[in-house]
Amino acid sequence: MPTTDSEPGDRAPVQAAPEEGAGRESGERYRFAFSWEGPYGHAVHLVEDHAPSGLVLDLGCGYAAIAEALTEAGRVYVGSDRDAEAVKDLVSRGFEGHVVDLATSDGLAERLVDLLSGRPLGAVLLLDILEHLPEPTDVLAELSELFRSVREDGTTAPVLVTSIPNVAHFDLAAKLLGGRWDVTPTGLLDRTHLQLYTESRVDAELGRFGWHECGRSDVVLERSDQWFPIDHPFLVEGGTVHDHLWALRSAADRQMVVNQFVRAYRFVPTTSLQASSPDGPGDELEGAPFLTVLTRTQGTRLSMLAESLTCLAAQTTADLEVIVLVHSDRVDVVESCRAVVASFEGCFAARVRVEQVRGGSRAAPLNAGLALARGRYIAFLDDDDLVTADWAERFAEATARAPGKLVRSVCHARHVRQAAASEAAMGTTPVTLTRPVGEFGQRFDAVLHLAVNLTPILSFALPRALVTELGLSFDDQLAVCEDWDMLLRTALLVGVEDTGQITSIYQRWDDEGTTTTEAGSEVWSAAHAQMLSALDAAPLLLPPGSASTVAHLVGDPGVAVLRDAESADRGRRRVDAEQLRLRFAELEERLAEAELARDEMLHSEFWRMTAPLRALVTRLRRRRAKGV
Repeated sequence: MPTTDSEPGDRAPVQAAPEEGAGRESGERYRFAFSWEGPYGHAVHLVEDHAPSGLVLDLGCGYAAIAEALTEAGRVYVGSDRDAEAVKDLVSRGFEGHVVDLATSDGLAERLVDLLSGRPLGAVLLLDILEHLPEPTDVLAELSELFRSVREDGTTAPVLVTSIPNVAHFDLAAKLLGGRWDVTPTGLLDRTHLQLYTESRVDAELGRFGWHECGRSDVVLERSDQWFPIDHPFLVEGGTVHDHLWALRSAADRQMVVNQFVRAYRFVPTTSLQASSPDGPGDELEGAPFLTVLTRTQGTRLSMLAESLTCLAAQTTADLEVIVLVHSDRVDVVESCRAVVASFEGCFAARVRVEQVRGGSRAAPLNAGLALARGRYIAFLDDDDLVTADWAERFAEATARAPGKLVRSVCHARHVRQAAASEAAMGTTPVTLTRPVGEFGQRFDAVLHLAVNLTPILSFALPRALVTELGLSFDDQLAVCEDWDMLLRTALLVGVEDTGQITSIYQRWDDEGTTTTEAGSEVWSAAHAQMLSALDAAPLLLPPGSASTVAHLVGDPGVAVLRDAESADRGRRRVDAEQLRLRFAELEERLAEAELARDEMLHSEFWRMTAPLRALVTRLRRRRAKGV
């Protein structure tokens, strides 16, 4: 039976025959002893756990190292291979063997039916075979026909067990980044392999022909046969590049150290071939909107939710979908949010869906939305956020300039408070205390953002590929700062494209009962520390220009004196600026109070009754000014 060089266990001291399939050479490299730790042993366990009674048909068995183990497990073993010498060896050991060439797949199902001679079938094995075939899908199609006929006979459905090498193993992929593709006599890059498989290809090709996974027992090797040379910079454990690649792959692919996909499948008949994987780049995004807007709400501020949705309904581009994520256990709250959506005109309402999210942290509705999003980019709003009509359009312009980057617009902030009962009756919620002020910066600074968040959640959009390809999600262990954490992790991976345009207003609530006031400074500080601790767990990739910034912050001895002077000066300017900002906010608040008092007076009964007297006083003043 052909296998890979990373099959654990000793080689059997017998000359090997050619592997199943065309163009393979004979030699000892394919002669292995049975090992419970390797693909053979894992395959036996899958047969024991999932296959009904009946014979086990091993296609492309080679020298059938698995035969004895299956027989000891109480199974009837039948092997087949294209090489007559291998079959002869199998028969000499007391097993049934047949010459079958899988490279000639036409009529394979009929040939196998004849081979079974009416005997019940428990399992078919394809161990280290598919990668050697010129047209593996032809074999899968023929096996589908075989299993279809077996089911029609009324017998218990058998299983298909496969073992396939993983060409996306970390070792191989890391070396490929360095330009190395080391074809070897055996192993992951066996020189006779005609097909290269990743997990997605395995799932797509078997799923296409009706094979549904019912069990797995993959062989995991952190160091594969491709772990050479051991001093390759990308393979040095503890090295910055290795650890950075490891962190990326860990998030993107949980199977990165799987050496062999050892899986069991049941056949589910279908009337037609199931959908295969996309035929070309971008096919999976066909028909998808540019932007998915995830709008988070607890359903307790319906008037503000309506205002946020009004902003979205007014967008200058309609190439977006909106998902309202209601974070509440109450059905009536969800229905109230649906009613708000239904109040909009049909064209916009048709692009809005309302989803209930029960339990979890502040990140729960956002992660639920990530799973539902179809857009090429994903943006976020809370129910009290306001955006300009060109908010989505500016994002689209930035993505056209820099596809795949996180896009960021400028956000202004204003102080607000909850309306009193009398004000709420007039529809004035929230009450504005200051005019919008730019305090978040025109451009993104990665190093500065490690210390302070200058990009509120409503001012950036991230590519959905980060979710689908790298498995990125919001950290549900954070009590707060979940958006800041996601922003940083995304920005440090793909970079940031600034639009430079003001497109949103962030509400700073001055009342009790909001997240800012309820959480408290200790909670925010703890979340920030937790966020930094997670970033500390793997190497950071900083954007160009960061080296000088870091050197300046840490302390370059050559510029120490200048740095201290500049730092002190910057500190004084920062303090002065903060004092001016606070004074400005105080004056803005006093101005707002004065304007409110003025408006109340102008609409009062006293003002109307004294109008004649004010007119008389005005005439007297004019006459006095003229000297009359």
